[in-house]
Amino acid sequence: MLLAYATTSAKEAVEIEQVLAATYKITNLRTTRQFLSIEIHYQKDGLISLGQRAFIDSILKQFHM
Repeated sequence: MLLAYATTSAKEAVEIEQVLAATYKITNLRTTRQFLSIEIHYQKDGLISLGQRAFIDSILKQFHM
């Protein structure tokens, strides 16, 4: 599971993580850059954007484009 949140929601994210940890064994891997072939980009203003450049590049390469 990936828990993604804006920096403005850090307090709520920590609370959610604590609730999950009370029931399940979890490991916090900290900041991730890729999840299920989706690239995650963190911006300085706290926004998160998603992309699939590597996936698109692999499809283009497969079809010699």
